[in-house]
Amino acid sequence: MCTRIYPGLSREFAFNLGGEVLPGQMGAAQVQGLAEQIGMGHRYLQSVARTLAAKVPEAIDQAVNEISPQLTPRGRTFAGQLAVEVKSMTRRLAARLGA
Repeated sequence: MCTRIYPGLSREFAFNLGGEVLPGQMGAAQVQGLAEQIGMGHRYLQSVARTLAAKVPEAIDQAVNEISPQLTPRGRTFAGQLAVEVKSMTRRLAARLGA
């Protein structure tokens, strides 16, 4: 769940992922650490992370477009802000992953 646009909420993950609690600091080393934490191959998890990072921007736009007709004007504004933030974070993560 993205909490970055909610004032007063923590920007940290509820638990560490590969030794990191800040989403903006996640990168290849943290994905490798996460793979070790959960007993997965790090190359496979890196591949999954890159694939997700490539697909999220289009998926979030599609989701916002699909739900917008049911939202109030304020809800549409909020959904748009959330989409911008998620896409920005995803692009930065993709760059850190080398995607």
